[in-house]
Amino acid sequence: MNIVYIYGAPAVGKRTVAKELANSLGYALFDNHADTSILTRFFTREDPAYWRMRKAIRTTVYQVASQENVNGMVLTGVHEKQDEESIEQLYKELSALGVLIHFVHLVCSEKERKVRVQAEDRKDKPLRTVESLRPNSDFVKMERDSLPSINITEVSPKVAASQIRILCEL
Repeated sequence: MNIVYIYGAPAVGKRTVAKELANSLGYALFDNHADTSILTRFFTREDPAYWRMRKAIRTTVYQVASQENVNGMVLTGVHEKQDEESIEQLYKELSALGVLIHFVHLVCSEKERKVRVQAEDRKDKPLRTVESLRPNSDFVKMERDSLPSINITEVSPKVAASQIRILCEL
C-alpha cells in the first residue's frame, strides 16, 4: 500500500490538495480533520486522552487498511519541530506493515494563508481566523522528507496533485 502524507502549516491547502490527489489516484482520504471532529466531541485538545485516542485510531486505520489491501491513502497533518519523534515512529510502524510512505510538504505565502483560513469550508475547524494563525516559520519541513516543498500560493489543487504524482512517481 502507498501512503502520501501531505503536511504543512494550517490553512495552507493540505485538505483541498489531498482530496484532489486521492480522487485522481483512487486512494482513500484520511485528513487530519477526520479524527479531530470525532475526538473533540469527547475531549479537548489539551486532554492527554485526546492524543492517546488519536494515535490509537490512526494506528488501527493504518493496520486494517494495509491488511485489507486498500490501494492507498492520502493523509494530511501539521508538522512542527517537536513532532519529529512521532513522525519517525509513524514511519517505522508503516514500514513494518509493508507500506511505502511519501512525505509531501506544502507551503504558501502568509498573505494567502490569511485568505484561506477565512474560507467558508473552514467554518467548523479549530483555526478559522487570521488572529489564530501562527507564522509559517513555526512549521518546518520534516527531516525524513527528501522531496522538494511545493509552493501552492498560485497553483490550483489539480496542478498541485499532478506535481505530487510526478514527484512520488504515482
